[in-house]
Amino acid sequence: MPDLPKKLARWLENGEALPHLRPVIAELLDLTKDPSATLDVLMPSLSCDPALVGHLLRQANSPVMGLSGKVTTLQLAMSLLGVDEMKRIVLSCFLNSATEHIPLTRALMRRGYWKHSVACANASWAIATVVAPYEKEECYLAGLLHDVGWLVLGACFPDELDQLLGLPGEGLEIMGLEFRMLGARHTEAGAELCRRWRFPAMITEAVEQHHTPAQARRHTVITDVVNISEAFANNMEYGFDVYEQERDPFASFSFRRLGKTIPAHKMPSAQDFSEIAEAAIKDVIRTPANV
Repeated sequence: MPDLPKKLARWLENGEALPHLRPVIAELLDLTKDPSATLDVLMPSLSCDPALVGHLLRQANSPVMGLSGKVTTLQLAMSLLGVDEMKRIVLSCFLNSATEHIPLTRALMRRGYWKHSVACANASWAIATVVAPYEKEECYLAGLLHDVGWLVLGACFPDELDQLLGLPGEGLEIMGLEFRMLGARHTEAGAELCRRWRFPAMITEAVEQHHTPAQARRHTVITDVVNISEAFANNMEYGFDVYEQERDPFASFSFRRLGKTIPAHKMPSAQDFSEIAEAAIKDVIRTPANV
């Protein structure tokens, strides 16, 4: 565990402050490792989670699906929504339910925290579908969680965080102020929360290094995907990030490294990346950002 302020460490150590990881989430991540597996194996866990079942039924009965009021069973909802949409809904519901007890500070609401997180998650899923299809669920979840440390800091230091996020200044100045004013960075707080939730190391590293991808050592692909996705989210004005003035708006380092990691015939061009991310981010309104 990093050297965190005592107040923050106590909050993270408080069992009541950290909801248990829903069994269906762990099963969903395991499911992605078996290409032959189907969503049927999730039925027992989903059936025991009324909140998730209710949300899935609401989504299946939405006007977009064209069957308003006619979908009454979980199995029918799953078949209508499809595998990919089902996975994204479950992962999004987890984060919202797990953090619903943490109030957003004024600055986090003003900066559009949730809108930015969902935009980054959608872009991460879309890009991973091309460059890392067997890790797209992890990429989506990492994109959704990449700034969760801001919620943790806001829970522990609400007034100080609002003061920090209200300050003018270049990104590098605010990076230093974040540590000096709060005693920790949101990347560290978010990564520690992921460890407490026992998420895979690849998600934890992506959350911890999404501003500093060059420091990622083991899980570079997912870190680069999240870094690129956040850059596109900021460019499309779905930005929350206080560092965006400091950072490369095109995530050049991550793009170059990804090009060395992914086989050439699978690596999209910069223009392709832009189109993939833009289409996914424009779809952000359909993603359940608030459950």
